[in-house]
Amino acid sequence: MIIKELIETLSTLDPELRVVTLGYEGGYDDIEWPAGKNSPNVINLALHVNPAWYYGNHEMVSEDHQYGDNIQIVKAIVL
Repeated sequence: MIIKELIETLSTLDPELRVVTLGYEGGYDDIEWPAGKNSPNVINLALHVNPAWYYGNHEMVSEDHQYGDNIQIVKAIVL
């Protein structure tokens, strides 16, 4: 999903709805920005690099990891 799609979807909802994410082993947690920040983290994301079902499809790019030329790297926000 890209920001444009997120905005379009969110604009159809009640602006007073709470935003949550799944808890580690159950339940739900509020979405919070990292300590001291007023906005989400923007990261570089390597797309479709984790083939195992138990990992998310994408991975944050680290300086010490090299990806092949065919891996697409995009900017993303973390909620």
